[in-house]
Amino acid sequence: LGLLHSHGLTLPPAHLPALLEQPAIREFWSLIEPLIDGSGQWLLQQNPSWRTFTRQTDRNSWETGTAEERATFLRNLRRADPTAAREILAETWSKEKTSDKIAFLLRLKDGLSKNDLPLLEEAHADRSQSVRQAAAFLLLQITESALSIKAHSEARRYFQWRAGRVKIGLPAETPPTVLATGAHKRSRPAQVGERTFWLQELLAQVDPRLWQAQEGSAVDRLESLLREPDGAPLIEPLIRASILFRREDWALAALDLWLREPGFPELKKATQRKLLALADKPLLCEHLLEAVRRRRGLLLENSPAYQLLTLEPFPWENALSLALLRRLQAHLSEQNGLSWEGWHYRAILQIAGFSIDPALLARVGSGWPQEAANWGMWEESVEYFLRTLQFRRHFHRLFMNIAP
Repeated sequence: LGLLHSHGLTLPPAHLPALLEQPAIREFWSLIEPLIDGSGQWLLQQNPSWRTFTRQTDRNSWETGTAEERATFLRNLRRADPTAAREILAETWSKEKTSDKIAFLLRLKDGLSKNDLPLLEEAHADRSQSVRQAAAFLLLQITESALSIKAHSEARRYFQWRAGRVKIGLPAETPPTVLATGAHKRSRPAQVGERTFWLQELLAQVDPRLWQAQEGSAVDRLESLLREPDGAPLIEPLIRASILFRREDWALAALDLWLREPGFPELKKATQRKLLALADKPLLCEHLLEAVRRRRGLLLENSPAYQLLTLEPFPWENALSLALLRRLQAHLSEQNGLSWEGWHYRAILQIAGFSIDPALLARVGSGWPQEAANWGMWEESVEYFLRTLQFRRHFHRLFMNIAP
C-alpha cells in the first residue's frame, strides 16, 4: 500500500470487493482510502455495507439520510473541510437526537482545534449527561479550552515535578474534571485505592507536554516517577494521556523505559500497538538494538524487546535486522544436538520477512548453519522468511520501473 501511494497509483477497482470483505479492513482503512480512485468510489456506493467507506459529501446525505449516513457524511466533510463540518452541525445541533449528537461529536475528533470551542461549549451545556461527557472528552484535548486549563490546574495540586523529583498528593474527593468526563465510572483495579484511582483518571486527561516546563524530557519525567515509592501507578495514566494527545516523544520514552527498566509497569498488547504507532521508528530501533546487545544470548520470550518485535511488522533499521539474525545464526551453530531452546524465534523470523529492508536479502540469506544438528527443525521457518523477503524485493523492483 505504501508503494502504491508513493508512486501515485491507485487500487484496481476489480480487486476492491475482495479487499473490502477482509475482517481487518477498518484497521487499515486509513492506508487504503487514499488509493481509491473515482471508479472505486462509485463501486463503494453499490453495496450498502460499503457505503460507510465512501468519501461522499453530498449535502442530501446530511439532510435526508439515515443516522449512519449522516455520520459518514460528517466524517468525510470533517476530513475535507473541518470548518464546513462544524458549521453544518451547528446549524442543526439543537434539533438533533441525543444519540445522534454523541455520534456526531465523535466525528469532530479529526481536525480538532480551538475553532471548535463554541460548539463544544454548547454541547458541554447539553441537558443530556452523555452528550456533556462526550463534549468534555473533546474539550480536554484542546489545551486552550477552559476545561483543559482547569484539569491541568487541578492536577498540579497533587502532582508536581521539582528539581528532578516528583511530589505526589491524593485528592480527597473526585476531581470535577474527572466527573465531567465520567471517567470516575471506569472500572477501578482491585489493587488501586480509590483516591489513587481519582488521581490516575485526572492525569490521563492532561496533555503530558504540560509537565515538561522549561527543562526535563519525557524520559526524565517517567524515570523520576520510577524512583518514587508511590510513582509507578501513575505511569499508566500518563501513557494513556500520551496516546490521547498523540505525543510521539512520550510514546517513545515509555517504550524506551519499558525495554530497559525492570521496574517499569507491564504494557498490554493494545497499549503496545498504540505506542508503536506513535513512536519514531528509527529511534525505537536504536533502543531495540541496545536491548539485543544487552543480552548475551537470544531474547527471552516474555521480554519487552521480544514482545515489541513480534507485535506487528514495522520497518527495522539494518543494524537491528542484522544483529537479530546473526544472533540466531550463532545460537543454531552452538547447538550440539536437537534442542527446543530458542524455538520462540520462529515468530521473529515470520515478522522479519515483512520488517527487514528487502535490499538486505543477500546479506541475511548467508551465514545459516545448514550443517547444524538441529537445522532440520529450523529449515522451513528460515526458508519461509527468505521467500517472503525475496517476494518483497521483487515487488519493490517492479515499482522502481514505474514512473511516479
